[in-house]
Amino acid sequence: MPLRFAQTLRESRAQALVAAIDAAAGAGYFNFYTGVQPATPETATDGSHTLLGTVTCSVNSATVATAGGVTSTTFDTFTADSSADATGLASWARLFDGDDTVVADFTCGGVGSGANLELTPTAQVYAGGSLNISSLVISEAA
Repeated sequence: MPLRFAQTLRESRAQALVAAIDAAAGAGYFNFYTGVQPATPETATDGSHTLLGTVTCSVNSATVATAGGVTSTTFDTFTADSSADATGLASWARLFDGDDTVVADFTCGGVGSGANLELTPTAQVYAGGSLNISSLVISEAA
């Protein structure tokens, strides 16, 4: 039988994520990188990671709700990076709060890749091009 957390615990964990993103006065943001994702969010990026671009969250980044036994963290709108920094394949992204404190790391891939963040149509980013997140929902079922 799989591990299942109580609804109150799922909601508390989701609210803790939102509180971490919204901890600063400014908006949180995602930096998209090439290269191998570091072992932990606390591991600094290095010369093997190229910053491709940055997508900014809303100041109030997300809301949490539970329906049908699924707790969902639904992010509000994002502000696109209208001119990406570099060309490359986005393999991972790091989420920061508005004070540049790391919150979480996500895998990236194209649509259907099964990555945490699926980029349309592929994870290829072009310098000077646009980079955006159209929608993001993190869900945890009972």
